[in-house]
Amino acid sequence: MPKSFSEQERKIIRQSLISIGAALMKTKNIRQITVEEITQEANISKGSFYSFYNSREELFWDIIKLQEQQLIDESVNISKQTCDMRDKIRHLFYDVFLRESWLVYSMSESDFQYIARKLPSELLKADGERAVASIKTILSLCEIEESPENIEFVTIALQMLKLTETNFRYQSEQNRKRIQHILVEGITDSLCAKNMRRKEDSHE
Repeated sequence: MPKSFSEQERKIIRQSLISIGAALMKTKNIRQITVEEITQEANISKGSFYSFYNSREELFWDIIKLQEQQLIDESVNISKQTCDMRDKIRHLFYDVFLRESWLVYSMSESDFQYIARKLPSELLKADGERAVASIKTILSLCEIEESPENIEFVTIALQMLKLTETNFRYQSEQNRKRIQHILVEGITDSLCAKNMRRKEDSHE
């Protein structure tokens, strides 16, 4: 029977599981990471692990969501800066979303799909709704219309930039950066143009 932990112990152990899991995800294929090696490093039993997570995939998803929340938090901080829209958007993509240290950029799309297949559908639905809400917040703070078209546009833009980091990681870094620059500048131009048209239409 798993050991009973105090609330303080649970908080410490959960943070340990997240730290250990994140470190393993950066160095190993997620399919090769076992509950046993996670619990051995965390110094808890395998049975105790399942009092925190129903599966290793739920731990992986928790790690991904926590890091994505960090991305959002930093995005919100940048969007609150006193600079024009173009600079805000460029800062968001260059200084936050394209930071190579983010765990989400070391994972392939097949890794995400593998984890998602193992998760309850209601969990995926809730995370999808939170992602849309986060993009709405960023658009609003950048003074960009929170329309379905803009939400979809930013979502696809982020996915495309992620692909340049994951699928082309072992290609020429110089060319990869040039392509990222073209994408970011194009995304920025498009969002600014859309916003300009909206303001012009509102004054007619």
